[in-house]
Amino acid sequence: MFMVQMNMDLDAVSKLLESRLSGNIDGYYIVNEDEAIIASTAMNHENQVMPDIVGSPLAMDDHQGFLELTIDHTPYMLTYVKLEPLNWHVLHLVPARELLKENKVIPQIIMVTVIITFFVCAGMAYLFSRHIILPIRKLSRLKSRVEAYDKLFGIRGSSPSH
Repeated sequence: MFMVQMNMDLDAVSKLLESRLSGNIDGYYIVNEDEAIIASTAMNHENQVMPDIVGSPLAMDDHQGFLELTIDHTPYMLTYVKLEPLNWHVLHLVPARELLKENKVIPQIIMVTVIITFFVCAGMAYLFSRHIILPIRKLSRLKSRVEAYDKLFGIRGSSPSH
């Protein structure tokens, strides 16, 4: 049996993990093959195992992936990636509501886009009307006046001879 000993600067690892945080709502963890926490952004979780934090063993079968968890009646999303050849994992645990918070903005963006599009289309229709349709209407009215003038004075239209 071989034993490998590794020395890590846990402060440097924790600082690296903390630099990736999106606030104080999520957490990063490095766990070994037994799901024991080696390093984390939550200092009170070190020297614990992940099943104690999340409530059950983690099924991290693939090289990378995600799991949907419920911790204390709150839905969470856990993403993971395997560190080869150690068989360790880097985990990112974030509340699902934080991930979905950005989705609440999408309907507002769509509504603003629809309103802007409506006004742009209305403006284009107005410009089209002013520059294309109005001259055609003026020409049609002028034609009607010429026809009325011809009838009034008995001038009949003549077709050009070929």
